[in-house]
Amino acid sequence: MEYGIIFLIVLLAMFYFQTIFSEMENKYLGYILPILAFITSVVLMFVWMDEFSIVKMLGTLLFVNIPTYILMLIYKLKRKKLKK
Repeated sequence: MEYGIIFLIVLLAMFYFQTIFSEMENKYLGYILPILAFITSVVLMFVWMDEFSIVKMLGTLLFVNIPTYILMLIYKLKRKKLKK
């Protein structure tokens, strides 16, 4: 139970810092957290795989990358707002 709460706090902190990084002048700062999330998801994919299967590998990669998708969505929306 407490690991779930810690995980939720870390996710919310990531989303908060992503909004801050995305609003800065340097557009590359907004890519830091999505890249770290992607690297983490690839490592987790190989740790969680018990046997080699392309379907399992792709399914795990798609599922574990949900925070990466959200971070990139935050980045794109904030950069679009800055351009206007």
